[in-house]
Amino acid sequence: MTKKDEIVTEIKSKGYWVINIRPVLYKEKLITNRAIVKQVVRNAVVELRGWDYPHFSNRAEETYTIMNGIETAFSWENHIEFWRMTQSGNFFHLLALREDRTDLSTFSNMWSSDKNLNEKKLLAVLGTLYTIIEIFEFTNRLIKQETFTNNLIISIELHDIYTRQLWVDRQNRLPFSYERGSHSEEPWQWNEEYKLNNFSGNMESNILKTYLDLIELFGWENPPVNVFRNDIQKFLAGKI
Repeated sequence: MTKKDEIVTEIKSKGYWVINIRPVLYKEKLITNRAIVKQVVRNAVVELRGWDYPHFSNRAEETYTIMNGIETAFSWENHIEFWRMTQSGNFFHLLALREDRTDLSTFSNMWSSDKNLNEKKLLAVLGTLYTIIEIFEFTNRLIKQETFTNNLIISIELHDIYTRQLWVDRQNRLPFSYERGSHSEEPWQWNEEYKLNNFSGNMESNILKTYLDLIELFGWENPPVNVFRNDIQKFLAGKI
């Protein structure tokens, strides 16, 4: 088994994201050569919370050239991911859910402290929103480099959500008064086509729409939409 295979196996052993960004119309050599693919991804990487999305390693054994593009296979603590970008403009990303690989025993906020967090399957309220923001902002930065020539599709999946619970992962926010969990045995899936000419202008509303669709699966019927809208604006401005 190769290192890439080992990393992919580890990612899929617990909760994980699957992200696919691609043009609606396929063109094999949309990006003329592999060197440009590498530069395009490097320029689009999002760094807003101390770790980049996607992680772009400068080590040759971690970010390497393939026949029609580049790949990264990376594992360090709770940062485990595999991604590929091809000359067709197809970006595919497997990303381990960090909540399942992090020691949460020391977490507490000003209202409560749960010492049994490590025993639960959790989905971080803010961390999840930030991941979705990063996906859209990365896409926006690809568009600004004229990577695509036609409309694109963003497909996002979150796997292993059955019996997973929403978790307020900020110390200054009120925790849930009762558990909000998912009973879906299928992964959450989001698949939407977007126009290039208004992607940036509609990004905030599209992020919010995507996020609300996900947390609805956890029985959160009246989430604070305006709070999340403000969170999106602050995150994109680097003010988290």
